[in-house]
Amino acid sequence: MDSNTTPSALIDRLGGTTAVAKMCDLKPPSVSEWRKAGIPKPWLKFLRLARPDAFSDASSPPPTPHPLYGAGEHGVTDRRVEPDRRGEAV
Repeated sequence: MDSNTTPSALIDRLGGTTAVAKMCDLKPPSVSEWRKAGIPKPWLKFLRLARPDAFSDASSPPPTPHPLYGAGEHGVTDRRVEPDRRGEAV
């Protein structure tokens, strides 16, 4: 990780220790420990899915919409998009 992607910088981009703790349904001291020890891989995956905007930078391409679920505000949606006969999402 470079200096912009340190656990501490990422937690700050996500809104801070308390915001991340609420998002993950954890207590703030647990998230605070991530600043020193690193974010556990399962939580990092969760955060990347929940808030892809916090992981993006100008050099990375925009997220690709899911082929079955389309793209919502953060690249995900709660409704299923049915493919048409050619297999493309409509």
